[in-house]
Amino acid sequence: MSVGEEPTRGNFTLSGSVVNSVTGEPVPRALVQIYMGPEQAMLTDADGKFEFNNLPLGQTNIAVRKPGFLSEQETSPGQSPNMVETGPDAKPTTLKLTPEGVLLGRADSNGEPIEDLPVKVIALRIDQGRKYWEERGRTTTDEDGAFRIANLSPGTYYIAAGPSFRRSQFAPRSKSVQQGYAQGFYPAASDIGGAMPIEVTAGQRVEADFSLKLVPVFHISGVLTGIEPGLGVGLELVNDSDVISMGMRFDAETGEFQTMASAGPYRLQAWARGQNGESLKASVPLNVTSALSGIRLALAPAISIPVRVKLERVAPENPDAGVFVFRRSDAFAPVNVRLIAAELSLRNSEVGAMRVQKPGAPTELLLQDVAPGKYSADVEPNFPWYVYSARCGETNLLTEDLQVVTGVRPEPIEIVLRDDAAKMSAKVSSEGQPSRGVVLVIPDGAPRRTKSMFVSKGAELQIQSLAPGEYSVLALDRVDGLEYTNPEALSPYLSNAKHVALQPHQEIELNLELTRVHE
Repeated sequence: MSVGEEPTRGNFTLSGSVVNSVTGEPVPRALVQIYMGPEQAMLTDADGKFEFNNLPLGQTNIAVRKPGFLSEQETSPGQSPNMVETGPDAKPTTLKLTPEGVLLGRADSNGEPIEDLPVKVIALRIDQGRKYWEERGRTTTDEDGAFRIANLSPGTYYIAAGPSFRRSQFAPRSKSVQQGYAQGFYPAASDIGGAMPIEVTAGQRVEADFSLKLVPVFHISGVLTGIEPGLGVGLELVNDSDVISMGMRFDAETGEFQTMASAGPYRLQAWARGQNGESLKASVPLNVTSALSGIRLALAPAISIPVRVKLERVAPENPDAGVFVFRRSDAFAPVNVRLIAAELSLRNSEVGAMRVQKPGAPTELLLQDVAPGKYSADVEPNFPWYVYSARCGETNLLTEDLQVVTGVRPEPIEIVLRDDAAKMSAKVSSEGQPSRGVVLVIPDGAPRRTKSMFVSKGAELQIQSLAPGEYSVLALDRVDGLEYTNPEALSPYLSNAKHVALQPHQEIELNLELTRVHE
């Protein structure tokens, strides 16, 4: 290409290699994909190398995968995609794959294998700065009581097994006490609090054997009322870990149900959808120590919380103000609202507000089917708005949890949005050189409302719709595995943050030094 000539399509090559992240050895026959124009893909050769030709000048996302291995995005969820550049100065790129981990073992009772026993693997995941329990794999034991769960990234895991009814025939009408296996956690715990964590490293095969005891299984029966003819009904018995199923029988005509469970605390819950689309629910706590009969569940409209949004236009160029009302032409609401279970549980719960059109009524924003419990509110406005206030009755949702109680309908959530927001731009550097990173904007007194934004190397991050107030602003090299909405988890890094006080309409520029997260 002569001096001054513009680069044209088809002049450039993208090459590189795929290696094992543990050993550094090349990985042959790995599938490499790029997304520059039409998607292109190829397999690496015997030396783990690949080369795409006739590419335009630009930038593309590049991905790699192979059975038995995990990509960097799979081992570190939330990590930004791999981006590479094509052009006259492009250098070969190296992609890494991590060998999968495997958990395997055997379940027995008094030396005899337990067949068809449910087994699942659970991990603690941190997403957007919050902790969640996440199932990473599930299987059942074979005739030898053996199980195997693969495709695991390096990390800490817990194993749960059961429940299981000993006899293959479900016979709830029998008056005799049956036997089965209650749900348990490795090695011999009844809940995850007493379980032993298992560390799995890249490419490791870890064995974890269970030895379970037979326990009495009790019959549970009753009647569900409030059923509308012709509508489907769901029934389940749950504890904090999972749906505990040893079979469920239900007669839609009489409303009678029968199930079984080992001793322990549970919640029996039912749900249906009414003729007008309304969600119906019923729930009752059970403490099973013997057979239970005569239980009565009554379906009733599920708890829904209206969300009312008031717009306060205080910027000089926006003189109008008022209560937001949906129109048919509206593509979305000016704010997104979620309720997230505040207490860490294996049955993670989250409810998002949706537009609902009821017959003969205007469209409204509703949080539907909200189960009893404690929730934190995630209120995220759309440009140009910021959240001035968010309340449910006397509860300040920006700093306090919302308690939803059985049989008590919460007051509507009232949100006030304003448009006199502040703006911030930020650049990230490391040892004097431009750097990529994740910028955290942490409101004083409200860490749960921390914003996280990725910035690429050499780029300037633009942050709009910031509420006037005081913030700590921090640049980290990564946030995967960091519970940054928890002040205790973030405290080791806050000394490197910049503290700013923003006024309405203020625009500031920050230069942030990259801080590395501790391993």
